[in-house]
Amino acid sequence: MATDPSSVRFDFVIDGSNVLLENKIGPAPSVRLFAALLHMLDQNGKAYKVWFDDSIHRHLAEKGADISSFKNLLGILRRKNCVDSASHADPRIQQDCQNFSAPVINGGDKNDSWRGFIPKIIRCRVQRSQSKGVTVFLAAAGSSKKLMTFDAAGAFQYVGMVFDALLDADRTASVGRNFAQLPRLKGTRPHGNLLVLALDASGSMDETDTYDGRPKHEHVNEILHDTLQRLGQSSIASSLWICVLAFSDQVLEHPPDESDAIFSSVGDWAGSTIDYLAGIERGYTNIRFALDRSADLIDGFRHSDVARALAMRWDAATVVLLTDGVHNTCVNGIFETASDIDDHVYATIRRSENVSFGFIGLGKSAKHDAMETWATRATDQQKEMAVQKKVPLVGGSLYVKVDAKSEHLGYIIRSFIDIASSRAK
Repeated sequence: MATDPSSVRFDFVIDGSNVLLENKIGPAPSVRLFAALLHMLDQNGKAYKVWFDDSIHRHLAEKGADISSFKNLLGILRRKNCVDSASHADPRIQQDCQNFSAPVINGGDKNDSWRGFIPKIIRCRVQRSQSKGVTVFLAAAGSSKKLMTFDAAGAFQYVGMVFDALLDADRTASVGRNFAQLPRLKGTRPHGNLLVLALDASGSMDETDTYDGRPKHEHVNEILHDTLQRLGQSSIASSLWICVLAFSDQVLEHPPDESDAIFSSVGDWAGSTIDYLAGIERGYTNIRFALDRSADLIDGFRHSDVARALAMRWDAATVVLLTDGVHNTCVNGIFETASDIDDHVYATIRRSENVSFGFIGLGKSAKHDAMETWATRATDQQKEMAVQKKVPLVGGSLYVKVDAKSEHLGYIIRSFIDIASSRAK
């Protein structure tokens, strides 16, 4: 279907594949939750257009979703004349957002092929309510404020689709992503701290231009193991949850053990011996995607049930990205460099409430000028810590240059992570 922008206006453009695959009841993507989103928008008088990738049926089948219900939903959307599909829908979603001056609704950052115009991003998320129900809600990306909410556990009807009240088993099933392991007892901590370590795993990390001739990735692994152990003795250790990402053209989350939790307590990391840069193809360096994913995971954690179970507030969050190169990737056959992503990176940083962004530039080939500009300004305490530890912050920001040939490589990286994760004013 082709939509004439001059005759139809939409309040939202929905990345249907992303929303449907991200929001689950139990292990499977939930058509019910997607229908609840649409019903909520209808109740609020909002018009919407839905985009699906052509591969959505295959992905839903692989993940155990109810294909019959999805086909019924798709038929309703076609009759409403508000759905479209493409082999790769991102560029078309981006175009519609611009044509209609509308935000995009998605479930998490998968906008790895967006170029130029960046729409406002609204997250569709799901969480369990106080009464063990299931709530669907919308919130601007990076914001704690909910824009709309709907109780998806009770009976409701979306056009011709009738959904009975959830059974007890579905009411108590896990929902959404597994952001962290639920505690045995509810947490009484007033505050929690989040730290995301995003590590470059591109091909250049296999180079041996270091002070002892070992590959850079071996040094990074050794330094990170030591850093995480040291964080276990820090003053914020009892309230610190950490996520480690490896990135090249892809982004891969590395939990410290066999669990699939995205964030783990610093105590769980202390004894881990995993290879943080393993399991990912040594491709290009997609810094934009790594920052998007880091910010999205912090945002998602803050809205999750487990966050409320672990601590009352999660005001402090830090992303530390380490790279030895420049942003360098290929998007839909078009080469993309660091100069192409400034607006996108700034948009990610601006929308991320109470998140500090720190950068470690490893070696001469790193894009030092860009990362210095992107980095969050250091607080007075962080500057004092940097002076005490003899860590040369660049321009008063949370940015440091590190020479891979220096024997002080490990000390600088470890100390910088300590400084960046300290958020006192």
